[in-house]
Amino acid sequence: MKYSFLNKSTWSSLRSIFRFSNDGFTPHQSRPAFSGTGFQPKPQRAPTPLLLGREGFTFLETMIAILVLATGIVAILQIFSLALNVETSNQRETQGALLAQEKMEEINSLNYEDIEVTTQTENPLPSPFEKFSRETKVIYVDSNLQQSLSDTGLKKIEVTITWKSPLKMKETHATTTLITLIAKR
Repeated sequence: MKYSFLNKSTWSSLRSIFRFSNDGFTPHQSRPAFSGTGFQPKPQRAPTPLLLGREGFTFLETMIAILVLATGIVAILQIFSLALNVETSNQRETQGALLAQEKMEEINSLNYEDIEVTTQTENPLPSPFEKFSRETKVIYVDSNLQQSLSDTGLKKIEVTITWKSPLKMKETHATTTLITLIAKR
């Protein structure tokens, strides 16, 4: 059977592409490039001196890449740690405000005459709020909100909650203070 596409020029092109060996024929090292008239071997470029002997990454390049990657991971982990501390600080601030509000509601539920002029400290608070301390101060004040030694019909109640701050950027203790006035009815 004769193939019409295997003419003389095609055979010579195929011979230039393949060389014969004992186990058959193997392709040349240069790859053929297609031209309009047939296959022509593509000329090889001479290797540049910078690329001689470089087939992969060097040890130094690998170590620099690991260092850059490790630095980035450490920075991200520190951000997560800071975010966790900020979240804990916000949670304690909310708990402190609620504990102050609780004491304020307890005092507001009493009659004016039953509220003693005193300073009371609870350190620490009962479980589960052992990390908090509470100071409740009740004083007489006049109409200008200045402290008075006698009963003027107006009492100032100040509730201060203190706890240890988890943030190292702030001072070691944080506080929340609520102040209200109660008048004689």
